[in-house]
Amino acid sequence: MSFTYTLSTDIGKVRLNIGDTVSGTAKLTDEEIQIALTDHVGVLPASVRCVEWIIAGLAKTPDRSVVGINSTSPIDQYNTLLESLRSRSLTSGAALTAYHGTTSQDRIDEAEDDDDFVKPTFTVGMDDIDGPADPSVE
Repeated sequence: MSFTYTLSTDIGKVRLNIGDTVSGTAKLTDEEIQIALTDHVGVLPASVRCVEWIIAGLAKTPDRSVVGINSTSPIDQYNTLLESLRSRSLTSGAALTAYHGTTSQDRIDEAEDDDDFVKPTFTVGMDDIDGPADPSVE
């Protein structure tokens, strides 16, 4: 179980976002945070996932609040943090970043010029009719 808190790294930035900055009371290991960073592109989406994991861990322990003392449970506090991080993630556009695979125009042009490249069977406009759509109309 390793713990580092260096703000120049993404792990450190996630730790700052989720308030997990003290090694003695750390809720997540560096390895767990790295998994979140690998699975979710960006620090904010990874922070959201880490807080979800912390809430899941806290949900296993019963709430032992003292009668007469008005305090919020750690789960309530993390839920508030979770909503804040989700909101920041959506407004920053980090959660909206999606990868879509495409072929570059240069690659398309290169393939069209290549004599060995198998041409597609279907092409755009191959069924287009030259002239009027109704053959009886001249």
